[in-house]
Amino acid sequence: MAERRRRLAVGVLVASLLGLVLLVGPHAEPDETDDPRRSSFLSGPQGSRALYLTLETLDLPVERQLTPWQADAPGGGLVVLAPSRPPTQDQVEALLEWIRTGSTLLLATAPGTDPLSRELGLSVTSTAPDHLGPLERVRWEGVEASPEPHPWTDGVDAVPGFRYLYREGDPAPDPDATGEARNHAEISRHPAPADRQALLRGPEGRPALLTFRLGAGRVVAWSDAAPLENRRLREGAAALLFARAAMEAAEADASEPRPGALRFDEYHHGYREEGGLAVAIRDFALQTGVGRWLLQVAVAVLALLLLAGHRLGEPVRRTDGRRRSPLEHVEALAGAYRKADARHTARTLLLAGMNRRLGRRAEGGPDRGLPGDPEHSEAAHRMHNEWKRGDEADLVALSSAIDDYVAEVRGWNPKT
Repeated sequence: MAERRRRLAVGVLVASLLGLVLLVGPHAEPDETDDPRRSSFLSGPQGSRALYLTLETLDLPVERQLTPWQADAPGGGLVVLAPSRPPTQDQVEALLEWIRTGSTLLLATAPGTDPLSRELGLSVTSTAPDHLGPLERVRWEGVEASPEPHPWTDGVDAVPGFRYLYREGDPAPDPDATGEARNHAEISRHPAPADRQALLRGPEGRPALLTFRLGAGRVVAWSDAAPLENRRLREGAAALLFARAAMEAAEADASEPRPGALRFDEYHHGYREEGGLAVAIRDFALQTGVGRWLLQVAVAVLALLLLAGHRLGEPVRRTDGRRRSPLEHVEALAGAYRKADARHTARTLLLAGMNRRLGRRAEGGPDRGLPGDPEHSEAAHRMHNEWKRGDEADLVALSSAIDDYVAEVRGWNPKT
């Protein structure tokens, strides 16, 4: 039964690890239909691969950034489309410093409050009517935004698909408010630059596309990434507006030997340069529900194996030193008695030990106490002959004869 339980536990462990490898290993082309990330790697409805290819077709130097934002990064432009993973405060500060040195940020603000929107003073509000239910809000297609006079909007018609618009001129709500009002309260502590200019406006004049200076650099901010998605890029002039802003960002570094590249931020969509099997397994096991479940199963099975005391493999054998035989110990002890000139003491101790083992008491001295009939016992004969040699006796031979005699007596004496 114990062997069966052990095999079952090992089988469950192996199956769990195999499932983990299969889930993070190479797969067929994934279904991008439901992937909500605005990544330039994704060709699904909500991806931005079409925008990336459009800029590439216009011979703009486009790249993908797979590392965190750095203040000393090369100049040019950075495209940040509604990050799937909010950046850290340190990364935001590095990005703002990079912009102030003369670079351009092309941003599509994500709903809610993230450190980047907060530092730029940008806050969005939904365009969905209040009477819509939760499911209808998810399906809401957004509103159109009309262009304002600007070189980038020349020849541009209304751009559809804005589900969020920037707040402008709203009083800061109660700091104790919750939800969207609380987000705006937090952002209102970082007011947007006074020189910001709206290039697109939605209903009630709320901005949909803003541009403003930040130090020596510039920020071009879209209130929603939906008009830039693959599924909507053909519907309006969003691609044209974005391309004109990107061209200006590339020309800003025209004095350099190589114009600054326009980099799409993929790091905050989960694409990392330090990838590999180990990183993939770590991210899967710690950041997905299935991965955490498999990790817990593997830990539980390992704990059961440890508690059951089963070994996963052959035990390591100890390499003990060579053990001495009893005869070697006797020879060593006899040598010690010889060197100490204590043969008589040794003979007396051997006789006392023999009598004790046989359960008898020697009477009249050690010589007379020697038992056994030499004529009827070969062991007794050897013992008597060696004993008669006195202090010249071979202690090893005497000890051996005594052991044989005791074994012989115990073999026939019913009391032993």
